Amino acid sequence: GRRVLCTEPISKGEILVSLPATSAASVPLAPDAECPASLAPLAGWWERHPRSSLRLAAALVLEQDRFRPYLDMLPELEEIEAPWRWSEEELRYLPESIRSNARAKREALDNACADLEKS
Repeated sequence: GRRVLCTEPISKGEILVSLPATSAASVPLAPDAECPASLAPLAGWWERHPRSSLRLAAALVLEQDRFRPYLDMLPELEEIEAPWRWSEEELRYLPESIRSNARAKREALDNACADLEKS
């Protein structure tokens, strides 16, 4: 992950970072949110994949030229150490609720990627 470390006290209401809205990558978080006009090429895909994290990833792919500096600083997929990236052998050491959640995330990601490649 990324973080910011403050080396001095922060005053209430003090602005730490200012970023123009046009520089932000965001998507509506509600699963039933309509596809934004700027992402119209993803409209059909959007309806089939309600996870906001997948929608944001697809938006970044669609507008990759615009977000290239951000994308270039992200870790490679192989460097991500999260349960949804683990093998079944590794998952067996976790409680069933976490294993089930990891499998669901992996399946949603695999399906969304395959579906996006078809679009």
